Amino acid sequence: MPKLRGISMQVSRPVCVDVPSETEAVVGNPMKLTCISCMKREEVSAETRVDWGRLVWNGSKDLQELSISILNVTMNDTGTYKCVVFRQFEFDCYSPSVTNSLVINLVMVYCYRKISKSDEQAQDTAY
Repeated sequence: MPKLRGISMQVSRPVCVDVPSETEAVVGNPMKLTCISCMKREEVSAETRVDWGRLVWNGSKDLQELSISILNVTMNDTGTYKCVVFRQFEFDCYSPSVTNSLVINLVMVYCYRKISKSDEQAQDTAY
Protein backbone atom coordinates (compact mmCIF):
# COMPACT_ATOMS: atom_id res chain seq x y z
CA MET A 1 0.00 0.00 0.00
CA PRO A 2 1.57 3.37 -0.98
CA LYS A 3 2.23 5.86 1.78
CA LEU A 4 2.88 9.57 1.72
CA ARG A 5 5.58 10.81 4.05
CA GLY A 6 5.99 14.42 5.18
CA ILE A 7 9.27 16.23 5.58
CA SER A 8 9.35 19.65 7.19
CA MET A 9 11.66 22.64 7.22
CA GLN A 10 11.51 25.76 9.38
CA VAL A 11 12.45 29.27 8.24
CA SER A 12 12.80 32.67 10.00
CA ARG A 13 12.85 33.54 13.73
CA PRO A 14 10.47 36.14 15.25
CA VAL A 15 7.38 33.98 14.65
CA CYS A 16 7.88 30.26 15.03
CA VAL A 17 6.12 27.68 12.89
CA ASP A 18 6.44 24.03 13.83
CA VAL A 19 5.30 20.60 12.61
CA PRO A 20 5.81 17.08 14.01
CA SER A 21 8.59 15.22 12.18
CA GLU A 22 6.68 11.92 11.85
CA THR A 23 3.87 12.90 9.46
CA GLU A 24 2.60 9.92 7.46
CA ALA A 25 -0.63 8.84 5.75
CA VAL A 26 -1.89 5.80 3.85
CA VAL A 27 -3.65 6.35 0.51
CA GLY A 28 -7.41 6.49 1.12
CA ASN A 29 -7.06 7.58 4.75
CA PRO A 30 -7.12 11.08 6.27
CA MET A 31 -3.95 13.04 6.98
CA LYS A 32 -3.43 16.13 9.09
CA LEU A 33 -0.75 18.60 7.98
CA THR A 34 0.15 20.29 11.22
CA CYS A 35 1.23 23.91 11.31
CA ILE A 36 1.56 25.53 14.73
CA SER A 37 2.36 29.21 15.09
CA CYS A 38 3.49 30.76 18.34
CA MET A 39 4.21 34.23 19.63
CA LYS A 40 6.72 34.78 22.40
CA ARG A 41 4.95 37.71 24.10
CA GLU A 42 1.29 36.90 24.71
CA GLU A 43 0.46 40.34 26.10
CA VAL A 44 1.18 41.97 22.71
CA SER A 45 -1.85 42.02 20.41
CA ALA A 46 -1.32 41.03 16.80
CA GLU A 47 -3.23 40.40 13.59
CA THR A 48 -2.46 36.96 12.15
CA ARG A 49 -3.21 35.54 8.69
CA VAL A 50 -2.35 32.14 7.25
CA ASP A 51 -2.14 30.88 3.67
CA TRP A 52 -1.69 27.21 2.72
CA GLY A 53 -1.43 27.85 -1.03
CA ARG A 54 -2.85 24.76 -2.75
CA LEU A 55 -5.42 24.01 -0.02
CA VAL A 56 -7.91 26.31 1.69
CA TRP A 57 -7.50 26.83 5.43
CA ASN A 58 -10.95 27.32 6.97
CA GLY A 59 -9.32 28.39 10.18
CA SER A 60 -10.25 28.53 13.79
CA LYS A 61 -10.31 31.32 16.31
CA ASP A 62 -7.10 29.89 17.77
CA LEU A 63 -4.49 31.37 15.44
CA GLN A 64 -1.79 29.12 16.86
CA GLU A 65 -3.32 25.88 15.53
CA LEU A 66 -3.14 26.40 11.75
CA SER A 67 -3.34 22.77 10.62
CA ILE A 68 -5.28 21.44 7.64
CA SER A 69 -6.65 17.96 6.94
CA ILE A 70 -6.76 15.95 3.74
CA LEU A 71 -9.77 13.66 4.21
CA ASN A 72 -9.00 11.04 1.53
CA VAL A 73 -5.29 10.99 0.64
CA THR A 74 -4.58 10.15 -3.02
CA MET A 75 -1.41 9.98 -5.07
CA ASN A 76 -2.35 13.44 -6.43
CA ASP A 77 -1.74 14.84 -2.93
CA THR A 78 2.00 14.25 -3.37
CA GLY A 79 3.82 17.58 -3.60
CA THR A 80 4.81 20.65 -1.68
CA TYR A 81 2.56 22.32 0.90
CA LYS A 82 3.52 25.65 2.36
CA CYS A 83 2.05 27.09 5.55
CA VAL A 84 2.70 30.86 5.41
CA VAL A 85 2.01 32.83 8.58
CA PHE A 86 1.81 36.63 8.45
CA ARG A 87 1.70 38.47 11.77
CA GLN A 88 1.35 42.24 12.31
CA PHE A 89 2.25 43.20 15.88
CA GLU A 90 0.60 46.21 17.51
CA PHE A 91 2.89 48.14 19.84
CA ASP A 92 2.14 51.73 20.93
CA CYS A 93 4.78 53.33 18.71
CA TYR A 94 5.77 50.57 16.27
CA SER A 95 3.93 47.90 14.22
CA PRO A 96 6.40 45.37 12.83
CA SER A 97 5.25 42.70 10.35
CA VAL A 98 6.67 39.19 10.34
CA THR A 99 6.11 36.51 7.72
CA ASN A 100 7.22 32.94 8.30
CA SER A 101 6.65 29.83 6.27
CA LEU A 102 6.81 26.08 6.74
CA VAL A 103 7.32 23.81 3.74
CA ILE A 104 6.00 20.24 3.86
CA ASN A 105 7.07 17.97 1.00
CA LEU A 106 4.85 14.91 0.64
CA VAL A 107 6.63 12.08 -1.13
CA MET A 108 5.27 8.68 -2.15
CA VAL A 109 6.82 5.71 -0.36
CA TYR A 110 5.90 2.18 -1.50
CA CYS A 111 5.22 -0.37 1.23
CA TYR A 112 5.01 -4.03 0.27
CA ARG A 113 2.95 -6.59 2.16
CA LYS A 114 4.59 -9.96 2.75
CA ILE A 115 2.47 -12.80 1.38
CA SER A 116 2.55 -16.03 3.37
CA LYS A 117 2.76 -19.47 1.72
CA SER A 118 -0.91 -20.18 2.50
CA ASP A 119 -1.94 -16.91 0.77
CA GLU A 120 0.14 -17.86 -2.30
CA GLN A 121 -1.50 -21.31 -2.48
CA ALA A 122 -4.98 -19.80 -2.11
CA GLN A 123 -4.23 -17.35 -4.96
CA ASP A 124 -2.88 -20.16 -7.18
CA THR A 125 -6.01 -22.31 -6.71
CA ALA A 126 -8.33 -19.36 -7.35
CA TYR A 127 -7.27 -19.15 -11.03
